[in-house]
Amino acid sequence: MAIIRTNKPDAARRQCDAAIRMLFRREDPLAVATVAGAAFRLVRDLSEKKGDGRVWGHIKRMIRPGIEAEAWKVFNKVPNFLKHADNDSAAILDDVEESFVDSVIVFTIWLYADLGYQRTPAMLTFEGWFALTHPSEVVTQPPLPPHLQMAFADTARLSKTATRAELLEFGRLGLLEGG
Repeated sequence: MAIIRTNKPDAARRQCDAAIRMLFRREDPLAVATVAGAAFRLVRDLSEKKGDGRVWGHIKRMIRPGIEAEAWKVFNKVPNFLKHADNDSAAILDDVEESFVDSVIVFTIWLYADLGYQRTPAMLTFEGWFALTHPSEVVTQPPLPPHLQMAFADTARLSKTATRAELLEFGRLGLLEGG
């Protein structure tokens, strides 16, 4: 029988990488959201405890003062729905875009790196994919690994015309090449 031994940063890394693989394989979006949400919560809590994280401070400043609780409620809507059934066992989750998990994953990666941990190949692949497929949401694009430069040479056109499934397939291919 295998014994699981980990710490919080390692658990966050493993969950984030798993969420990336699951997303690019087009596995169940609820499962992806659960795993990504757990990783995000770990790095969010570690960043809060550390107290001097540049990225965490930036993320908090992105939220307009006075609406922090509501903003986090929206951000955590899916993970909270999936883990709490004690008070709302008959609730229904609807009106959530599957792509919301993209932001959860990229925030997780940024917080993880800001804590001083090295990004994994899967994280680097996802960052490049996110920057190319969500150009209006990224202030500065990270440098792309060589395998992504080739795999996404025509991404500007693709991100405007491709379906979500096609974009995820490009991510999966990028992950296979270098992640």
